[in-house]
Amino acid sequence: MKRKPFFYAVLAGILAVLIVFLLNGFVFEWAPSIGIFLGIALSQYYVQQILNKK
Repeated sequence: MKRKPFFYAVLAGILAVLIVFLLNGFVFEWAPSIGIFLGIALSQYYVQQILNKK
């Protein structure tokens, strides 16, 4: 069960990149996509860790 928060964080990052891809007119750019993925995934992961402590 330790992998579940990590899986959800990665899934949230992938969905964020997909939404940006769709809004950008189906043009994929590496640098913004990597930044968005890492930002969303890390924030999701740490928020889940904080909420699980309560």
